Amino acid sequence: MDEEQFRQTQAALIERSCPFVKGILTQRCHCRQAKKLFIAERETVYCQNLMAQQQCEMFFSQLNEKARFALKIIEVNQPMPHAKKMKLVCGGLFALQELLSPELESVKIVLDIHELISKTLRHYGDLAQLPWPELVRAIGEYQVRHSSRNKE
Repeated sequence: MDEEQFRQTQAALIERSCPFVKGILTQRCHCRQAKKLFIAERETVYCQNLMAQQQCEMFFSQLNEKARFALKIIEVNQPMPHAKKMKLVCGGLFALQELLSPELESVKIVLDIHELISKTLRHYGDLAQLPWPELVRAIGEYQVRHSSRNKE
């Protein structure tokens, strides 16, 4: 199945896509609202809960907007390369988890994305009140793990 066929099939099957799919599929992030789905030989993730998906989309949209400069992405409509999307997703979620739960700093996975975003909204009231400079700095500093295949 080529990329375009996969995207069309995915769009037809998934009502609520997960903006953090890359983090979940690499097992760096978990979410109790996420469900995995196999299309042909590929794996994807969708959200079981409409409200959770809307909250995640709002956070992801803000994260994407605020971190574009740190990721050196100039054009708004430019597709984001995989490594930069991983920095955005994992770097942003790890930074948020450390901000709200400093005791989890040594934990190298995000335990529950939806719970983390819900906790953020309860703590800050809305996304505009987040300490965006700290989060953006953490995104810029986040190191994507390189596969062992690339090491020599």
